[in-house]
Amino acid sequence: MNFSNVLSPTSKANSTRLALGIELKTQKMSGDPELSNTLLRPILYAIYEASEQKEEENIDIVLEHLSENLTHEKYFSNRAIIVKILKFLAEKRKVIKPAKNYKVDVEANFADLLAEAIQNQKF
Repeated sequence: MNFSNVLSPTSKANSTRLALGIELKTQKMSGDPELSNTLLRPILYAIYEASEQKEEENIDIVLEHLSENLTHEKYFSNRAIIVKILKFLAEKRKVIKPAKNYKVDVEANFADLLAEAIQNQKF
């Protein structure tokens, strides 16, 4: 796998990190089978989408989009893994030094919020 697809575009030697949802936005959502077919890409997009919402109540809309981007079957069969990935990303985002053009703590908070929302989802 070519990991450059998920690395920050501003990464330098010794400071390489996974790209933020805000950096990728809708890029590589399709067409790149190495990334678009993974759980990670739609999760990063969901974090970005959640951070763009004006109201926390809209988190259900973000979860519906995540489910659609993964396909409903893949979403429901991988919910526990999705929650683990979101919690991992939140934890790692909390130790990244913020930059002028993005707030890492915001992304960490939304990753936590999404993980909690998935855990509390009623069907």
